[in-house]
Amino acid sequence: MLGICPKRLPLQELTNELQNRKVDYGNQNKRQKLVEILDKELTHETLEKKESCLRNRSMLHKEYTTRLSDITEFPLSSGWAMKEVQKYGKKGGGKRIKKSISAVLEECFLAGNVDKSYRMTAQDMWNLLTLKAQEGEIESSDIPKVTTIQGWITRYAVQLREKSAQMVLEEA
Repeated sequence: MLGICPKRLPLQELTNELQNRKVDYGNQNKRQKLVEILDKELTHETLEKKESCLRNRSMLHKEYTTRLSDITEFPLSSGWAMKEVQKYGKKGGGKRIKKSISAVLEECFLAGNVDKSYRMTAQDMWNLLTLKAQEGEIESSDIPKVTTIQGWITRYAVQLREKSAQMVLEEA
């Protein structure tokens, strides 16, 4: 039974598995130690099975030769691919644009919509925010990067377009 995960087995089943495999665990009662012992045994069995398959294959095909290195332990522990073991970062876990900063950006964007001569690039908006930070209106640590402002402009333009389309549909 190679498809078992020792980490999930209760103590009694661990001892049964070790006894079935005739593994000496020396009256060890600690579950963690038994898990390690069974894990090593399963790894050893897997490697032996693989070696025997490779030997059989090389006997069938004379030109096929295998070089089995002296692997004493399988490099990955049992259960390494289980979903609960996987570690991924959280999407969108970064720093958010504060409402006060967003209000300033929105004001700049809308001013550019009303009069095209007041239209600002992301760099211009960043420069304005740094000026406001120097004057003490906002904190300099709250100022987002230029690329973040560019992303905000893109998202806000889409939202504004959707709102205006929705308003046109409601009026019709």
